[in-house]
Amino acid sequence: SSSLLRMKTVTGYYKSRYHCSNTIIRRKFSSNNTLLHTKEIKVDNNNSKNNDVVFLHGLLGNGKNLTTMAKRMGGGILVDLRGHGKSMSSFGQQRHTFENCAKDVIQSVDTTISTVVGHSFGGRVALECAMQLSSKNATTWLLDTVPGQADGSVVEVFETIQSIDVQNYDTKSDISKVLTEEKKMNVGLAQWLTSSMTSDESSLKWGFDLDIIEDLLPEFGTQDFMGKLQHLVLSEEEQQKSSSVIHLVRGGKNTAWSMDILSKLQEIQKKSNNRFYLHVLPNAGHWVHVEDLPGLVKLWETHKTK
Repeated sequence: SSSLLRMKTVTGYYKSRYHCSNTIIRRKFSSNNTLLHTKEIKVDNNNSKNNDVVFLHGLLGNGKNLTTMAKRMGGGILVDLRGHGKSMSSFGQQRHTFENCAKDVIQSVDTTISTVVGHSFGGRVALECAMQLSSKNATTWLLDTVPGQADGSVVEVFETIQSIDVQNYDTKSDISKVLTEEKKMNVGLAQWLTSSMTSDESSLKWGFDLDIIEDLLPEFGTQDFMGKLQHLVLSEEEQQKSSSVIHLVRGGKNTAWSMDILSKLQEIQKKSNNRFYLHVLPNAGHWVHVEDLPGLVKLWETHKTK
């Protein structure tokens, strides 16, 4: 179908092993002004206020996936990006783009944002936030956010999800069983996909809006990641009006980082006058915040105190 052809231009599926606990609802999503659902994470032993740090999840996830990381980083605000988690209400005639996702975030957080941390798809949105916050000296952390296309495994995931009529099943475990036994999906991924499902009086619902995500998928290939990054850290205009800094943390075991991409990023870093940092966590794959959280927190603390 045409929708699947569109999906074949994009990549990667996203997962997490985190669970939400001890969170405080900050603001509920409102369909009237398209505010996103957010939760504030507070850390008891943290004397400094960290409610100006925003955490953005990956595709098919939601804010609570990043709860453990947010706690280890001193707290902050978890956001359910549009079409994910509890940010599922209608967006009217708005186009579903990374740029509009970033506008959602800025509109939804009722404080001056000092830092945006985004994993994968969340990093793509964080880069758009940096463009929109460029005069406010915000810091951006991109966690294994690979420019351009990655592999096509998202196509398989979406084809599988779309092939299941959830109205035919009563429980999450029923759907998880179909995903693993009939569709031959990885058990961990199946459990993660179904863990965010909700139910109403009539049936189960996925924890994400497939139509919105389908519209967002082509953005991976069309976003000018390198161009935006260079503008933010190299352009004379930005250097005059802002002291914003961008950190990109890649997983050393993620083979999606090609030599071509890395050489371009290294060249930007050399020219950036300490406005762009390219870090690597050698023992982590794509899920840097899961596979080497201590290493990530060490980077965070080192650069946060500078």
